[in-house]
Amino acid sequence: MGCARFLEEYLPILNSRALRFLKDPIRYTCTSLAKDAQRLALLRRFAEAQDLKTIAALKLEMKDRFGPLPREAEEFADVAALRVRCARAGISNLDVRDGRAVFYRAGSREIAFVEFLKGGTFKAKIAELNRRLAS
Repeated sequence: MGCARFLEEYLPILNSRALRFLKDPIRYTCTSLAKDAQRLALLRRFAEAQDLKTIAALKLEMKDRFGPLPREAEEFADVAALRVRCARAGISNLDVRDGRAVFYRAGSREIAFVEFLKGGTFKAKIAELNRRLAS
């Protein structure tokens, strides 16, 4: 999946904090991430990640290079991990609106299942989505 498609499909999922992290990294991370080339290379690597081990390694690399990650960067990594879990479960699209998550089967717009989200925080919603994918 290309970086642009990843950003288009997965960042608006739960809230806009992760998107703000991408648009204004100076505000949320060390100034090293402010350079566009570094930022885009990092985004591309997250978008191309095919497994959770790679996502974890990228998070560790970010921490090693830039220090403690702000909440927005952690949430961005959580969304990237959710994308990997969706792909593993045969889900190609995920729409989340008004507390309802609709999972679509890969290769079609057929609905695989619907989950009503109860969590009020980003972490709670991600946890609910991950639990649903695991079942």
